[in-house]
Amino acid sequence: MGIQGLAAIVGCAQYKPERRASEPRAFPLDQAADLARLAMADAGLKPEQIDGLSIPSVGFSEARMFVPALVGEYLGFKLNYGEVVDRGGGHRDGPVQRGALRAAGQAGAA
Repeated sequence: MGIQGLAAIVGCAQYKPERRASEPRAFPLDQAADLARLAMADAGLKPEQIDGLSIPSVGFSEARMFVPALVGEYLGFKLNYGEVVDRGGGHRDGPVQRGALRAAGQAGAA
């Protein structure tokens, strides 16, 4: 059994690309939280509906393995799953793939 129909991208957010920043620099944790809030708003989700988080550790000076827990706690998520996905230029699609595979595993398909 494949993973088709078991996972979906339901919300998306990104900052507008700029050559020079038009606003003061923010800490990586604040940026992650802001983008997560924007994506949740786009999807119509609330923090209590989120139980997993895949995130790149780029910009975080904290220990890499703690980044999902740190961001999840900051956002008020009750996480059952968290991971750091660093795949260079592919770090945007890595969490989607891992989330879909996790959904397939929970549905009994391995």
